[in-house]
Amino acid sequence: WRSDGTVPGTFRLSAGDFIMGTAIPHPISILHKGNVYFAACRTQDDCSLHATDGTIAGTTIVAPLGLTSGIMKAWFERYGDEFVVGIAGAYLGGIWRSDGTAAGTHRIAFGPSNYEYFKMAVVGDRIHVYACCDYLWDFQVSDGTEGGMRRVPLPPDLVTFDTGLFTNLDDDALIFGCSTAGAGTSICAIDREGTGTTPIAAIGSTGRGASIEFLGRPSDAIYVIVD
Repeated sequence: WRSDGTVPGTFRLSAGDFIMGTAIPHPISILHKGNVYFAACRTQDDCSLHATDGTIAGTTIVAPLGLTSGIMKAWFERYGDEFVVGIAGAYLGGIWRSDGTAAGTHRIAFGPSNYEYFKMAVVGDRIHVYACCDYLWDFQVSDGTEGGMRRVPLPPDLVTFDTGLFTNLDDDALIFGCSTAGAGTSICAIDREGTGTTPIAAIGSTGRGASIEFLGRPSDAIYVIVD
């Protein structure tokens, strides 16, 4: 649907698509070169990257995603002059990089599959991915190429957990929620390459952690809210 806030200006652009996980606070679409891009499925095994210019005729399928189990969550981030979309499926998901065309859309990484939580952020030219919970928390960094995903080793005393805080700080670092045995719930920073993780603020002493949510970034700093 598209709406300008009026009755005549509110109308359906396409029918038959379904998108899961849309009630969670992350980018489920992206504006790129005048079009809105989003991921949707006609059936569980017919999922595609879509684009719309706001008209019925201009709402089209860009490229099939090759998923066979629907979309549990989709997450879009800008990546230079392109964008990336991370998708968690009930069986198999992945990360795609796209310039907005069919020829320029390709999968650069497989997974995550059947994860309860999936987060993604772009730090410079690196894509940071954080997922859970089939086995353990999994923190990975990609250089944006096929086969360029690698697992990030975290310090032994640091435990990551699901948190609303998972965001880049300019092009230099990623800020996320963490927990350490000594300091309890903390805010952590990891560098662009994913090689150095540092707790930068202690929040509390609970083992699992308090609720840390990203509030905004009006300038060169980020704001978070902790409950």
